[in-house]
Amino acid sequence: MLIIGGIFTDNIQKFSLWFEESKNDFEMGQILFSSKKYNGAVFYYVQSAEKAIKALLFYCNLTPWGHSILNLFEEYENLNYKVDLSLKKIAQDLSRNYITSRYPDFSINVAPKDVYNIESAQDIHNKAKLIIDFVNNEMEAKKE
Repeated sequence: MLIIGGIFTDNIQKFSLWFEESKNDFEMGQILFSSKKYNGAVFYYVQSAEKAIKALLFYCNLTPWGHSILNLFEEYENLNYKVDLSLKKIAQDLSRNYITSRYPDFSINVAPKDVYNIESAQDIHNKAKLIIDFVNNEMEAKKE
């Protein structure tokens, strides 16, 4: 294992692997959105945000666990990095959609496919994109 600037090369590789998968999930969300499969799009948008934060944590030599994007942000903050309150609120909102976008028993008498529409899916899309952009900006700052 090689160390470059205090960062293990394995961490860089893990970041790349997870961040690429994050972007792939975001693209899958867009495909499902275009097909009007809004609950599927929402699920993949949420996954893309979660994997982006996990990529950042792997880069920082942590082993992230769980699906709560807010908890993942808190792990990052525990390393003395700043996460804006507005992003934490977005994280909470996205995490609420992790299960409801897929399982009928989490919405009273409504299938997930009927819970989401173009507006709600677009909102989740925009929020996931903000988190991906945050990770991208954090990584750019680390390169300086």
